[in-house]
Amino acid sequence: MYAKELRRKLRAEAACRLPGLLAALPEAMGRELCAGLGWLGFWWVARDRRLARANLGRVYSDWPADRVERTARQVFKELGRNVYDFLRYPDLSETARRSLIQLEGTEVLAQLRREGRGAVIVTGHFGSWEILAARLVAEGFPLAAMARPIREPRLEDLLSRHRERMGVRTFPSSKSPLAAVRHLRGGGFLGVLVDQRVKSGGTVVRFLDRPTRVTDAPARLALATNVPLVVVTIRRQADHPHAARIAPPIEPSGTPTALTQLLAMKLESEIRACPEQWMWFHPRWTDHDEAARVPAEEPACAAR
Repeated sequence: MYAKELRRKLRAEAACRLPGLLAALPEAMGRELCAGLGWLGFWWVARDRRLARANLGRVYSDWPADRVERTARQVFKELGRNVYDFLRYPDLSETARRSLIQLEGTEVLAQLRREGRGAVIVTGHFGSWEILAARLVAEGFPLAAMARPIREPRLEDLLSRHRERMGVRTFPSSKSPLAAVRHLRGGGFLGVLVDQRVKSGGTVVRFLDRPTRVTDAPARLALATNVPLVVVTIRRQADHPHAARIAPPIEPSGTPTALTQLLAMKLESEIRACPEQWMWFHPRWTDHDEAARVPAEEPACAAR
């Protein structure tokens, strides 16, 4: 217990000091320094290392052990690079921010804005999702994010203030959804991550070919407010800039489970294309979920 608390305090202290260090380094050096810190994290945090290996092995059962190991290490290095871009983003010039992310499909959100309609923006812990939200805000889209607070108060405060510097307002998912509902009904866009397992509530869907319990809040919010769901993903390119894509809107219909299953399928295709850019060190699958019966219901919804 003491060791766990010590790790939390050390992470918070490092997070407070890291932005100042990175500001003094050239971009390429700073980004690779963070990749190196991610690699160290792979070896330092045994629980996360074991989860990444186990989850990759579970989904890619045909992979040899050395490929699982290489990909698991790369996951941590990619996360480090994304941390760099997240920490440096507020201090970049507007030109540098725009060149960092190639954005495709803005006409989808622009049309919804002209219609005065809100939307639930759905993504996952894939690529640099934090700067994706900031870029959408910079494009003039009224985006707020629904986020689960982290356990370390000092780190949560630091994270919240940094998001505010990027222009992203946050609704804590642990509180009443009324503020989020008002935001959507007022024509706002609400960003939600849907790829983490929840311990209770939600719904069981098939994700990466295995049953898991995930939140159905995005589907319920869309149905309650009659706004579409829009899947938005971001992926790092080989030369470091990011490419983001806004998919066509999905009008709300059918059941929360059907909608959630459709969202899971769309995120799954992105993850399979670039598995090293997804956070595999989360307990997404359990034996209890494996025994659960996934509804055989077809998604009763379609994109425009």
